[in-house]
Parts: sequence; structure tokens; C-alpha cells
Amino acid sequence: MKTLIGLNTLFISLFMLITLFLYSQAGQAQTSGSPEREGRKGPEHLVELLKLSEDQSVSFLSVMERQHEKRMDVRKQNQSSREQEKNMMDALHEETIQLLVPILTAEQLTQFEEITKNQRPPHPEKETRNLK
Repeated sequence: MKTLIGLNTLFISLFMLITLFLYSQAGQAQTSGSPEREGRKGPEHLVELLKLSEDQSVSFLSVMERQHEKRMDVRKQNQSSREQEKNMMDALHEETIQLLVPILTAEQLTQFEEITKNQRPPHPEKETRNLK
């Protein structure tokens, strides 16, 4: 009898473990996003896409790290006000561009702006306006 209870517990535990694993994989597949975003590892992938020199790369990554920290601060400060957060994020983006002007060539800067424009999530306000 004890063996039967032990086997039942083992099978239930194994079933739950497999179910949890499959559920987590399905959730990961749903949130993975577009193919161009797959496999990204922060701004390092931009270094390759923009074909930055070693000097540019060091300066670029430094700027991007500082700006990322500022974006996280803005999000924390403005959790209740999405419009204010959007305005501050837009201002931070412009600041980032200005900081990158002396680092990147004009072509690299244009390419950076195009890449980041495509990666920025759409704002709920814009989606609502487009539906009307």
C-alpha cells in the first residue's frame, strides 16, 4: 500500500513538473516578440549593426548604459502618469541622440535612429487615436 501511495505521489509530482515546464516554454514563446528582436543582448548588438570602431564602441556603450539607468529612474518616478513618462522618455531619447552626435558618423546616427524607432513599443495613446 505504501508503495502505491509513493508511486502516485511520484507520478503526480512528475506530471506537475512537466506541465510547469511546458507552460513556461509556451509563455516564453508568446512573449519573444518579433524576429528582429530575438537574440538581442542590449546595446551590444547595435555596436555590430552600426559597425562602430573600438573607440566609438566604448563611448557608445557608456552613453547607452547611463541613458538606460535614467530611463529606469523615469519609469520608477512616473508609474502613475503615463503621459508624463512618455514626455520624459522622449526628452531622454533626444538627449541620447545629442550625446551620440560626436561619437557616431551621420550615417551611423541615421541608422541608429531608424533601429531604435522600430524597437520602441507603440504608445497606447497612439494606438487609441489610430482606431478612431
